[in-house]
Formats: sequence, structure tokens, C-alpha cells
Amino acid sequence: MRPKFIFAFLGMTSLALGLIFFPKNQVSRSEPLPQSETVRLTSTAQISNQMVSSADAGEATTPEIIGTPANDAQSIQEADETTIDSRVLQLKQWATEDDREALINILANLSDSEKEIRLAAIEAAKNFGSRDAIPSLQSLAATTDDTEEKNASIAAAEFLALPTINEAIAQTPPGPKVVSSPGSIP
Repeated sequence: MRPKFIFAFLGMTSLALGLIFFPKNQVSRSEPLPQSETVRLTSTAQISNQMVSSADAGEATTPEIIGTPANDAQSIQEADETTIDSRVLQLKQWATEDDREALINILANLSDSEKEIRLAAIEAAKNFGSRDAIPSLQSLAATTDDTEEKNASIAAAEFLALPTINEAIAQTPPGPKVVSSPGSIP
């Protein structure tokens, strides 16, 4: 009875481990295509119907291919949103790093053409915590006409100008020494 139990236990364990690791390998091997590269194809019948109808009308036109970036505004908009989201995530990642290059990348995005990316760059500069970002944030506040961006960049610059906890402790004068008497409770 003991060997049956051991074989059953080993079989169940190997099955569980296989189920745990199989999906991870499957996902890493196949990467989904970006939405901008997915194309809806027009069937051959639709193309021939377009050609026949245009020939009957006496027009010399080429069939329209559905789903190309030039003809599919929705796929372009989705691709732009995907690009913006990935850039916002990259800015958040740079905000957690502690090197000069990450700060340079964040500050470079303060002049991006997309408002959402500029706002994310302001937040990333604030989260990065370097006072080196203050001049860039003040410059953005002075040049932008958007009140949301102006307020966010001013608030971020003011936040970065605040003293750190260590600086605040160092600036605080020492308080009076409390001396306890032998019979009092401290």
C-alpha cells in the first residue's frame, strides 16, 4: 500500500508543478501583436463586388482595404492610447529609479506634445524627488497656457522645494531638557 501512495503522491505533485509552470512558458513564447498591427482583411468576394459596382458606374477605382492605418481611424486612436499608456508606465518606472539618466528622461517628457504624458512627467518628477527638476517645472509653469498643467507643475516644484525630514530635524532647535524627579512618572 505504501508504494501506491508514493506513486500517487509523486504523480499529483508533478501534475501540479506542470500546471503551474506550463502557462508561464506558454505566455513567454507567444507575444501578442500590438493593436496597431492587427488588420481586418476584406474577403475576395467583397473586393470583387466593389470592383463590379465601380465598373458598372463607369468609375476606375481600386478596392478599399479595410483595417489599414490610413482607413481605420479607430485603430489609430487605439494605437495612440496604447502608446500613451506605455509611455506613462515608463515614466512611472523612471520615477522609482535613482539615477541621473532617469531624471533626464522624465524632464525631457515635460515638453511632449501629448498633455497626458506631460502631466505624467510632472507627477514622475515629483515622485523622483530631486530638486534638480524644480527649474524645469517652473519653466513649464511659465510657458504653458493650460491651467491644469500650470497648477500641477507649480505644486510639484513647491513640493520638491520643501525640506526633507532630515533637514527639518536638523533645523529644529533642541527643546528644553526634561528632568524627572525620583518620584515622578516620566
